[in-house]
Amino acid sequence: GLPADSYIEKGILMDFGSLARELAGSGALAENILEGFIHEDGGVYQIPARIALPIVLGQEKAVKAYESLEAMAGYQGEKPLVSAETYENLLRMTANLRYEEVMGGESGLSREKLIQCLKTVKAVGEASGAKTFFSEEEIERNLSTNYVAKNGILGTSIFFDMGRCDSGLECVDGFGTLCIPVQVRVQNPGSDMVSVGGKYFPSVLAGVNRSGENTELAMEFIRCLLSDEVQKEELYDGFPVNLKALEAMTEDDRPGYSVSSGFGDYQISGEWPKLEVRREVMESIKALSVPVCVDETVMEMMVEGSRDYFEGKETAEAAADKIMRKMSIYQAE
Repeated sequence: GLPADSYIEKGILMDFGSLARELAGSGALAENILEGFIHEDGGVYQIPARIALPIVLGQEKAVKAYESLEAMAGYQGEKPLVSAETYENLLRMTANLRYEEVMGGESGLSREKLIQCLKTVKAVGEASGAKTFFSEEEIERNLSTNYVAKNGILGTSIFFDMGRCDSGLECVDGFGTLCIPVQVRVQNPGSDMVSVGGKYFPSVLAGVNRSGENTELAMEFIRCLLSDEVQKEELYDGFPVNLKALEAMTEDDRPGYSVSSGFGDYQISGEWPKLEVRREVMESIKALSVPVCVDETVMEMMVEGSRDYFEGKETAEAAADKIMRKMSIYQAE
């Protein structure tokens, strides 16, 4: 949660690229994960010990809608693209899943892209019945929630299975979290279950303070953090970035493990994913290429500054101007 980019620019973090490349060469760190953290100057200043990945379930048309803001905003299907959620979760979800498009570019978030993002969220939200806040009656009727997920992904594959929307999203941080989504795919022949644009959420990020008195020991700590001994343990905080540990976790079968969920008359249960499914996910992890690191301070500015727009009290342009003013002050600091 610390402002790593700012720390890198100010020279606070040490470049441990030689260690990272050594670990990648030995398989202790996946090459595709390392590539996502090579800075513009060629240095490596932080690395994740765990990762999670967003997946989308749905028919091909709905799955393809997540390929751009324009496609999301213009989606036309039998049902809404997503289930009824708060605008904050939809905004967070869109900013994360369309990370390069929204937050990318040489100067980061631009006014133009911010406006497009806000209009996309409004279009998706109006189609699904989104609100800034749901009453208790609406929560019970729509099976909605006012709970906010940092990445906006609440685990909605069951709503796709219930026929409430044309797609469901899940944040997968272990094979246990795949039990229900895999069962949903089984119950919906012809549906896809794929990672979203090669994106992943890094966690347990580690770096070294270059002005510390024990930098060599700190480097050894990172080596230990990424070692087989630590990475092979199931800590329920994401998939390991160590390839040997990932492969060992993939081969680990857990007969008797099951997860159940339901609302009213709707019930669903899923078992530990079969080996072929676990290997399918492992191969997806090996192909991930875009680390999503949304600045939470910026995200909160977007959420706060867009509330009036989503409630119909101002235009997207006015909301964007308000957000960009706050951002310029934050970036100057």
